[in-house]
Amino acid sequence: MAKKKEEDKRTKLIKILVTERFYKKLNRYAGIVFQNKSEFIRTAIRHRISEIDNSIFSIPMDRKYKDQNLRRSVLKELKDIQKNTDYLQKPNEDSLKIREEEKKKRNEDLENEKKRLEKRLEVIKKNLEK
Repeated sequence: MAKKKEEDKRTKLIKILVTERFYKKLNRYAGIVFQNKSEFIRTAIRHRISEIDNSIFSIPMDRKYKDQNLRRSVLKELKDIQKNTDYLQKPNEDSLKIREEEKKKRNEDLENEKKRLEKRLEVIKKNLEK
């Protein structure tokens, strides 16, 4: 048996309560991939963490600065939002007209998309009837 590396040794324990339904689902999925529940949960957590890392840190940069840069950008955005109090002011006529035009355009786009989807649904129904 290979010796575990120092970083692979497990020293912390996490306990969670799950519903009976979720527990059965865990058992079933763990059995499908031929793992015990603990291995399955660890693997799922690792995969989910890597997905989150990839989505948040999709911009290539040095790994040790990723958290710091993300934190800075989020804090800067929050600070800018706090400084910007334009949302408390009543909008002027020009901005209202622009918003109304954008709203009409969006509604037209949505209507076109709806018609396209309805046509596609009809084609699918016809194909199913055959």
